[in-house]
Amino acid sequence: MSDRPELSIERLFNAPKDLVFSAWTKAEHFQHWFLPPGFKTVFCEVDPRVGGLFRIHWEDADGNRYPNKGLFTAVEPTDMLAYEDSFDDDRENNTPTKVTVTFEDMGGKTRVVTHSLFASHEILEEIKAMGAVEIWNLTLDQAVAYVEGLAAA
Repeated sequence: MSDRPELSIERLFNAPKDLVFSAWTKAEHFQHWFLPPGFKTVFCEVDPRVGGLFRIHWEDADGNRYPNKGLFTAVEPTDMLAYEDSFDDDRENNTPTKVTVTFEDMGGKTRVVTHSLFASHEILEEIKAMGAVEIWNLTLDQAVAYVEGLAAA
């Protein structure tokens, strides 16, 4: 086990695993829920293969843009994704966070666990101070609502 700081968050989706996985790997779904509450997606692409990227840029109500990207390091269809998450620009202190997302079939429901590994305790404390943990929780709540809406349609 690593001595690097970690953060894990879990959600249960009332939807089949293939649909939940699709919401994480197809831009037409990803753009609707993978964003901070109150923001809008202005650009989104997803290439779910090892070495592929997801790139998603958000805009707040004042027109400020926030570019984000993930470099896929592992893709096991419907079971697991791993990526290095960072800003999609050349800013300083753009240290990637290693993220693993697992998908577990729970008899028609899907258990999703996100596991983030940070480069240092300082970086984790910085993102906590910015409210990123709460935002990640709200984002996953949006994912549940979005996917369950698709499942019910």
